[in-house]
Amino acid sequence: MKNGRWMTAKDVLRVNAFKWPEKIGIKDMYKAYTFKQWNERACRLANALADMGMKKGDRFAVLAYNCVEWMEIYGAAAKGGFICVPLMFRLAPVEMEYNINHSECKVFIVQGGVDGADGKEFPWIKQVTEMKKNLPTVEKYVSFAIETPTTMVSSPMRTPLQRQASKSPQQS
Repeated sequence: MKNGRWMTAKDVLRVNAFKWPEKIGIKDMYKAYTFKQWNERACRLANALADMGMKKGDRFAVLAYNCVEWMEIYGAAAKGGFICVPLMFRLAPVEMEYNINHSECKVFIVQGGVDGADGKEFPWIKQVTEMKKNLPTVEKYVSFAIETPTTMVSSPMRTPLQRQASKSPQQS
């Protein structure tokens, strides 16, 4: 605690990006991002989710293997005030549908593309496409690919709170 103010996860990410912009902040088997890059990517994702209609307290589901994008997703949730509903990939589709509907997720983020470890395609895009008819609460679907992380989001780097105050991209 500094100056009587508690730091939240979004504050820690922002402060680390300011103090150590070039230091590795997150890393998995395939890539690494500095604290600055991680913060920027989390801001872009939070902004993209807000542009999809997400508001503070809204939930989104995520179906993905362990990867660096999880840290971006959790950072975005903290920055936007959203609630992440992680889905275990071993669940049956009907179990995933129950979890998503019960938690009233508005957005469903799904890992797509090809696994860098074995070259096999992730099965979830097809699976989620088949589940869509049973997911009345989900309004938007987002996929990201491990081999092309820059396609995850393309929104300007600004936080949802800054969207109304400024037209220029800013960082939180």
